[in-house]
Amino acid sequence: MSQEGSWRQDAEGQELHEDLQDVRQEIQSGVILVDTSHSQLNTQNSILRTVVFAILLAFLAGLIIWSTGSTYIASFFDIGYLANMKRENKALVNRIQVLNQRTGFYQKQMKALVQREVESRIIADLPEIHPDIRKLGIGGEGPPLYSNMDTDTVMILTDRIQIDLDRLLRQIRLEQVSFVSVAEKVKEDNRIRLHLPTILPVAGRTTSRFGTRSDPMTGFRRMHSGVDTAARHGNDVQAKAAGVVVYTGLGKNYGKFVDIDHQNGYTTRYGHLSRIAIQKNTQINRGDIIGLVGKTGRTTGYHLHYEIRRNNRVIDPLLYFYPEKQILD
Repeated sequence: MSQEGSWRQDAEGQELHEDLQDVRQEIQSGVILVDTSHSQLNTQNSILRTVVFAILLAFLAGLIIWSTGSTYIASFFDIGYLANMKRENKALVNRIQVLNQRTGFYQKQMKALVQREVESRIIADLPEIHPDIRKLGIGGEGPPLYSNMDTDTVMILTDRIQIDLDRLLRQIRLEQVSFVSVAEKVKEDNRIRLHLPTILPVAGRTTSRFGTRSDPMTGFRRMHSGVDTAARHGNDVQAKAAGVVVYTGLGKNYGKFVDIDHQNGYTTRYGHLSRIAIQKNTQINRGDIIGLVGKTGRTTGYHLHYEIRRNNRVIDPLLYFYPEKQILD
């Protein structure tokens, strides 16, 4: 090969070598550029993942904190509510115990009242209430009054107390009816007693009794229809029983006298009065002053002539005289 050819080959080889170097540099530059771009992308993805993770972590932490806080707050209020309910329940149990004891006390008082009612019916001469009627009137026997506060619920105890109170109320009503009957009977008996001539109309000595006697004016035997009681002139003469004055007047035998109708079949007459202190048709009570002792009419001295008639028939007044201490006014 000639020198010129050899030079040309060297020149071409040199140029090819340079081109290869350029290509190599370009490739290296591209690789570098590619590597740099991929690294930046990885860095951005890493930052994004970190931010997302941080956000998720913050969200979870907030959720946990909110859940824990709300549960604590709710439990706090629940604890307060339960504590308040326990206090109220304790106070309610205490009140029920007091009410239970009071109900027992009232039942004891009612038993004493029933005993007095039974005695009152005996005094008033009324028949005793039959036990079956009494049980029917109050609803029969109930459960024991005192219950175990530890084993029985509040509702059971309140129901039992309500039953006891209802029974007491029915028993009170029964006793009211019974006492009304007793009061009416006593009132009627008292009215009868007050209208019965059972006290002395004037204090003094009995000088002539009821029945056949020797007439002080003629000496002949004749019927004396009353009782004569010697007393000082002007002494008070009292009505022996309640009633209405049906007659006042002046007669030949009785002198100044007063007749009283006691509105039960009995009438009384008070004779030989020195003065009449009451008017006809006057309503009077036992013990009222109706006149003064005198000796008017057919008499020989100061005294009161006293008669009792029952259904217009004269009867012995001494049969109706009782010691004053035995008369219940």
